[in-house]
Amino acid sequence: MHGAWNGHHEHMDDTTASGQLTAGDLAELRAYLHRLLELVPRLRLGERVGGGATAGQLAFHAAESSDFWLRRVILGDERPRDREAEFTTTRAREEIERAVSRAIAACEEAARRAPRLDRRVEPPPLPDGQPRGHLPWTVVMALVHVTAHAAEHVGQLDVAAAR
Repeated sequence: MHGAWNGHHEHMDDTTASGQLTAGDLAELRAYLHRLLELVPRLRLGERVGGGATAGQLAFHAAESSDFWLRRVILGDERPRDREAEFTTTRAREEIERAVSRAIAACEEAARRAPRLDRRVEPPPLPDGQPRGHLPWTVVMALVHVTAHAAEHVGQLDVAAAR
């Protein structure tokens, strides 16, 4: 389906021929991140949502996680992260917006660098220190993971903003 369009009227490239990550592959994740950027001004940052995190913490975590998975896992860049602080620190609205913007920029960088979809990657361990399954991970698996993770948290924040 070469030349398809997504819901945001962005051209989606066909990855079948190239086998490389394209802007089209990243379109859904980018859409969730743009939705998160739209939600941030309406969130009550100190309100608890989901598993006890505040809306501000969850928004910051969704952005930081996306940026980390794109830059560190998919692109292999050095990208430090303090996951625990994402859930324990209070963030200003502007700091959250900057984190989301960094994650959106990471989508653009990933599309520009176009790693092979079947390239092996090393995901971080689970929060409890356990490995993430026994199968080898690839760029496409990491992209599916980060997109689903962003979708889950943006959905939680969408509900919180509507209250």
